[in-house]
Amino acid sequence: MLDPEELYDLDPDVPELDRPVLLCGLDGFVDAGGIGGLIHDQVIDHLEHVPVATFDVDQLLDYRSRRPTMTYV
Repeated sequence: MLDPEELYDLDPDVPELDRPVLLCGLDGFVDAGGIGGLIHDQVIDHLEHVPVATFDVDQLLDYRSRRPTMTYV
């Protein structure tokens, strides 16, 4: 098992956060109408935001589950 602290890097310029909020958007084939992308655009365009960490996506994402469906005819 990986050390959880090796999964991310904290940004050195992050100000002290008194009431931080973490938003996590997950997408997939059940994302009706692409709402995840629409919410992302609204947050980025209209709310103050500061990145606080960068994650090692290769350690967190199971690429095997993202393979396209194969149909035999």
